[in-house]
Amino acid sequence: MKRLKLTRERQERFLTALAETGIVSVAAKIAGTSRTRVYELRNRDEAFTAAWEDAEERAADALEADAWRRAVDGVPEPLVSAGKVVRDDEGRPEGPRPPAERGGRRGEAISGSPRREVGSRQHQIRG
Repeated sequence: MKRLKLTRERQERFLTALAETGIVSVAAKIAGTSRTRVYELRNRDEAFTAAWEDAEERAADALEADAWRRAVDGVPEPLVSAGKVVRDDEGRPEGPRPPAERGGRRGEAISGSPRREVGSRQHQIRG
């Protein structure tokens, strides 16, 4: 296998990807090089080592900020019953909307409380 030179452009791509992902193997793949090559360069180039550490700090900061946001704001989760989503993340029922929300049959507006027909009888929809 041909060893690709770790050019300045590849180094920058690696460092950018490392800052975004925090994962060396993924960043190396994005940069078009190998983990071995970037670690070799890290061991012999102090400037690259400093830039690597900065990229890792930026990745860690992003993870910490996201963890903080999730802890404070929470993470919306759908309600699942019997393997099917019953309510979405905002508390709305999943699936087809009732006619009252769609505008009734053939698009006409429905006034008053929403109703649905079952057979020949109408039933009140309870929310």
